[in-house]
Amino acid sequence: MKIQRRMDILDYINEHGTVTIDELLDNFKVSKATINRDLTYLEKEGRAHKIHGGVISNKIQLTYEPLQIEKENTQKEFKNLIAKEAIKLIKNGMSIILDSGTTALALAKEINACKCFDNLVVITNDLKVSFYLSENINIKLIDLGGEKKKNSYCLIGALTEQSVRHINADIFFLCVDALDIDRGVSNANFEEIVVKREMMKSTNEIVLLADYTKFNKMKLAKVCDLDEIDMIITDYRITEEEKTRLETKCESLVVARNDGDVNE
Repeated sequence: MKIQRRMDILDYINEHGTVTIDELLDNFKVSKATINRDLTYLEKEGRAHKIHGGVISNKIQLTYEPLQIEKENTQKEFKNLIAKEAIKLIKNGMSIILDSGTTALALAKEINACKCFDNLVVITNDLKVSFYLSENINIKLIDLGGEKKKNSYCLIGALTEQSVRHINADIFFLCVDALDIDRGVSNANFEEIVVKREMMKSTNEIVLLADYTKFNKMKLAKVCDLDEIDMIITDYRITEEEKTRLETKCESLVVARNDGDVNE
């Protein structure tokens, strides 16, 4: 009965594209807790994606991008775990690029809370990242400028791209919308990937920050293949099979865990 209900819910979601929780409650006559469990299961299976107040079919997800506030309120625990591992790579005197994204924002908050940095240069095209770091006297902040992307704090366009070309950095912390082990990493739109590619050219090391909900998905605009990335930091929900496959694609894989231990 449960399996059939989930299949019926998935068919309904795929038929309508985007569905609210209230619609599912009306149509399937089960409790909200049951619907939430079913949607969590479908999301884990890669069949649908939960959004604020509803769910979206993976069939239309290639170009779907949640609002900034939705991104910030999802997977917070895991983004924080990833940020705590990423900050271990940063040393005094470094120049680092923080990509636009909510995991980069989590890393910016970790940097801001750390009192041990001196002579650290942070370069970013994210207005919210800039805000969190702007009053930290131990950090030299470089905001790349450019056009603000709609429904986002990301700066894009020719001005941003030109600014990046004048930068030399030690580490670029890359954020993306989706990761497929065979087909690489991708974003929902083409606007950001030109800037990301320029950032990749401007650094010695590329570190991808991606919580597990980004895995086994693809978006419309390809950023790069995994063999172009030096390190991936993800969370402990990754499977052993996925770890083994990823380790053949990039030089280093770090798995962040609740207890502070990591697998590399």
